[in-house]
Amino acid sequence: MEKDQLIPGNILFSDHSSLYTTDGNNITVVHDFSADGSLYEFVQTAKFELITVDSYDSCLRLFNRLQDRIINKFVGNCKKAGYRDGTEALFNWPQSVIQDNQTPCLLYLTDFLNAAVRIPEHRMSQHWSRVISNGTQV
Repeated sequence: MEKDQLIPGNILFSDHSSLYTTDGNNITVVHDFSADGSLYEFVQTAKFELITVDSYDSCLRLFNRLQDRIINKFVGNCKKAGYRDGTEALFNWPQSVIQDNQTPCLLYLTDFLNAAVRIPEHRMSQHWSRVISNGTQV
């Protein structure tokens, strides 16, 4: 749950399948992600863009609110779990994600079944990423 950057005064939240916005009185569905995988968690990286965490498919996806669609697989190999850093990173049940306030191109992601905190880097204008963590698999 976080402040809605697109609609000032609203809050964005999810129920693991859909993204919603609310002003405290009315709730509006922003997007139903059930056809695209799951929506375990999200972070707004720009006014119109979010990175969504798909735990079931072990990947992150870039979602554009103005186009109401997933732009691309952001990082991770959807449908393939594992542990690997780099441009072809693999995750195993990614969960929470937050954006670094000091370095906005860095995210911190919990990779639950790998018992690691991973650090995907993003450049929104270029839509690329790499994982730069030195996490130790347990």
